[in-house]
Amino acid sequence: MFRAFLNIFRDNWQWRRQVWSLALADIRKTVRGTLLGWFWLFAKPLVYVVTLWFVIDIGLRSGHSTDTYPFLLWLSIGLFAWFYMSAMLSTGTDLYHRYPYLVNKLRFPLSVISNFYSLAQLMIYLISMVVLVIVMLLAGVSLSIYFIQLPFIIALMYLFFMFWSIMVSPLSAMSKDFSQLIRTMNTPIFWISGILYNVDALQLTWFKWIQAFNPVYYVVTALRAAICDKYWLWERPDLIIGFGVVLCTTMIIANWVLWRAGRVVPDVI
Repeated sequence: MFRAFLNIFRDNWQWRRQVWSLALADIRKTVRGTLLGWFWLFAKPLVYVVTLWFVIDIGLRSGHSTDTYPFLLWLSIGLFAWFYMSAMLSTGTDLYHRYPYLVNKLRFPLSVISNFYSLAQLMIYLISMVVLVIVMLLAGVSLSIYFIQLPFIIALMYLFFMFWSIMVSPLSAMSKDFSQLIRTMNTPIFWISGILYNVDALQLTWFKWIQAFNPVYYVVTALRAAICDKYWLWERPDLIIGFGVVLCTTMIIANWVLWRAGRVVPDVI
């Protein structure tokens, strides 16, 4: 099984050019036939962010702007990351039915499918973040030394959700019920992960302890720590340990599932 684990990294390195090409092709396929093209990749997130900001900050007056950053920035950081993670938790859960021609292709590594789809979604996310940082600077919100943590956080997010997809895609290919179960959990995960509210402000110790093992909460909290809240991640060992345990467990299970089910998947697609 350890050899299979190394094969995942070896296959993705050897097929790195194909990963890049397939990721770009996946994005082009999404915008093909539209007049405005890439605009539609960002229109939905933008409308979603502005709508939630208006409802929470203006309508309900429950936003928490500070002297160093506005609530809209805090909200946007969480929502932009969520759009990437949501895609991986929904579509990324059942990629083998999305790309059956690659699954049935001789000698095409299954882990590469999860990698290029994750990369395609990551490129959209990175463009959104670049635009957000530019707008933030134009609005007079300055960056700090804590911003250097951002590439590390994004890399961990990418690594986890790639292995998440590798872990659950074979199971979804063999069971539609499993695929539906994972998709059903998408909405509850959104509401409990602190994307719209500050979990640390809650007086629920048990809930905070559980959240330490929630990858979505970790990513959102870590991104906000680097941009808004301005502290080092090692100041929150509970987050680092919790996410580390979940990441390592996911990688091990993904390797085992791919090793055991990888040969069966082409027969059930």
